[in-house]
Amino acid sequence: MAEWKPTAPPVPSSASMTSLGRALSRSRLNQPEALPSQKSLSRSAAGQSRRRFSSSSESPEMSPSVEARVLVINTGGTIGMTYHNNVLSPEPNALVETLRKLPILHDEQYAQQTRLYEYYKPPENTLVLPLSKQNKRIVYTVLEYSPLLDSCNMTTDDWATIGKDIEVPIYEMRNDGRDNLLGALLIAGQFVIPEVCLYFHHKLYRGNRVTKVDAGSFNAFNSPNLPPLANAEVDIKINWDTVWRANTTAKFTINTQMNRNVGLLRLFPGITADTVRAFLQPPMDGIVLETYGSGNAPDNRADLLDEIRKATQRGLIMINCTQCLRGSMLSRNLRGEMIADVGGAKLSLSDSRFIQVIAKSLSISCKEGTELSMADYDGRTPLHIAACEGHLKVVEYLLGKGATVYARDRFGDTPLRNAVRFRHKDVVKLLRKTGAHFSRDEIVDAGTELCSLAANGDLEGLEIWLLAGVDMTLSSYDGQIPIEVARAAGCEEVIEFLKQATLYQSQHQTDEGNEPVFEEDEEEVNFVLNVEL
Repeated sequence: MAEWKPTAPPVPSSASMTSLGRALSRSRLNQPEALPSQKSLSRSAAGQSRRRFSSSSESPEMSPSVEARVLVINTGGTIGMTYHNNVLSPEPNALVETLRKLPILHDEQYAQQTRLYEYYKPPENTLVLPLSKQNKRIVYTVLEYSPLLDSCNMTTDDWATIGKDIEVPIYEMRNDGRDNLLGALLIAGQFVIPEVCLYFHHKLYRGNRVTKVDAGSFNAFNSPNLPPLANAEVDIKINWDTVWRANTTAKFTINTQMNRNVGLLRLFPGITADTVRAFLQPPMDGIVLETYGSGNAPDNRADLLDEIRKATQRGLIMINCTQCLRGSMLSRNLRGEMIADVGGAKLSLSDSRFIQVIAKSLSISCKEGTELSMADYDGRTPLHIAACEGHLKVVEYLLGKGATVYARDRFGDTPLRNAVRFRHKDVVKLLRKTGAHFSRDEIVDAGTELCSLAANGDLEGLEIWLLAGVDMTLSSYDGQIPIEVARAAGCEEVIEFLKQATLYQSQHQTDEGNEPVFEEDEEEVNFVLNVEL
């Protein structure tokens, strides 16, 4: 028999929007927490909201159960450039058109047989990789900025834009762009690595530890003082001991308020005091001072130290860092010139509290021990088990030690889904507060389950789904919504509950369309308990 899977309703586009804005508006419902509202689904459309697969797609290679989704944002750069008058320049929409022609980056046969374009929006920007060794299909949607920018033209405002939306041209015959994109997609779609990374030449690097070391080689990037997070050889090997792990139960947030008055001052033989003085003038608020060797500066240049002393007395923050790519700073400068008493300020990186602060924020601690997201034969992590059993303290401990809320077992269940199934309210609230949510695939049958709970008058079950952030107006397979089922069954308590739930969700919906998270117990108790008998 043919297999069915849901799809989001189409969203009208606007001719006046940019390509990125148009793509974002059309793919809003495809994002993890943007659950489709019944208000946007008509009864006639309900039967069309499931993805139908061709009866010829029964082979494992055509199974939709192995799909993982990745968002690719094309901000510009060489990979998306084409030649115009013998000069490389960004070309809008050229990247997707080229990717669609490359069999290693798009499987058109699979897309047609599984009606991929009817399920994922926008269809013209959606592609799918061939089946990987891990038996997964990576479905990726390419969103394009307008205008396209090269990285050298970007500012911190552009970085913030990228954060909020989470080299030879790829069109050339001999290039590494295709391999780099393919490797990045495979890693992003198959492994949970909660970092900003750079994938290049079969290696995945931590973004803030990588530097470009060669402008003319495919082996262009390196991370001298930190091993790669992953190596793509015959198999993809992840160095899990190096991967950053969150140590908080707070939901992920993006800091877009960045200070641009921070500079990099590199010492060189013969640098004048006038140059240093001019560089340290307001509005400069912070300086990374690149010194020689293990952190040394000229010990016979009292004029330089005097300028540094005056700047620190004005409140300018300075960090002393070596110019060398490899090695580390000594705990004491060899000649002591950077440990001189300059107004009580500690200019040595090792002598300041900078290391302690950064170490604390990154959870660099010998107590971290083993990887707490390791899975058993069923793919179940300790967080899965704790969520199933309702062990709130254990869940809190695991989250504080970096356990991921996005891990899936072989049945496709996350810890949040387990906590909902076994009705552990406190665990659900904690996981949601940490940022856990149902993916689009996980809510395939949510509407049907909600209607079943409504028909049986199961307030507790409905309450758990509400706490999990699920839209209480999701429709079942026949197009009915829970409140209609409750009315047909005559369940007055359920009707009242669903009225208040729908009203609450409509009033507290975020700009992105995500359902609200209860931050305070009192708010949740006042809302839920006032409709219980």
